[in-house]
Amino acid sequence: MRFFPLIALFLATSAWADVAATYTVKGGDEIRISYRDSDHIRMQVSADNFLLLADGKVWSVMRQGGGWMAMDLNQMSGMMKGFGMPSGKGAEQEAGEASFSATGKTETVAGYQGEVYKVTDSAGRTHDMVLTDHDDVEQVSRAWLEFSAATAQLMGGAAISPDRVLSALDQSAPTGMLRQADNMVMQSLSTDDLADDVFALPAGTQVQKMPKMPAMPGGFPGFGG
Repeated sequence: MRFFPLIALFLATSAWADVAATYTVKGGDEIRISYRDSDHIRMQVSADNFLLLADGKVWSVMRQGGGWMAMDLNQMSGMMKGFGMPSGKGAEQEAGEASFSATGKTETVAGYQGEVYKVTDSAGRTHDMVLTDHDDVEQVSRAWLEFSAATAQLMGGAAISPDRVLSALDQSAPTGMLRQADNMVMQSLSTDDLADDVFALPAGTQVQKMPKMPAMPGGFPGFGG
């Protein structure tokens, strides 16, 4: 049994072709993540809402009336820091450690065969995961990692480095996530080339500006600083 940070599942891989995968999450909703590289990632959470990482910015995009509206989450992060609000520092450290134990079973998910692992977190809670070393699925894992790294920095958390995660990972462990208990299950994966506009704000998008807020001496009341 090996121990390593849970976030290490999201391994940086060497493939660079476009990839898109759809997962169902508990409750029946779907999330589709599309990936080209670390600066071109789209996470579709519904027909009318998606998150976009492009040109060094993270956007929250939503349909409004007959058009689209976008908020620059980098600006929102700056506003939170101006208020001195807590921002979840040490996110990578807080991920803790998990142990992965091979069960010897296999399972096919979305057409990919994976190995079933029993996962125990640092609090002693257990669940099963289906993992594979298929390049396409590991590329999707990279997409999750890159997006997590970008959002963690927005919230003021510790930087998550794919290279550091890679060096901490036991190389013999499969890292492509097909299923995490019944919380997240891959339904499909495509390696077709994606149109450039997948990774851009829709034409005519109205960008909502965040108001500039002065720094609060001592931090935001009730939160400390």
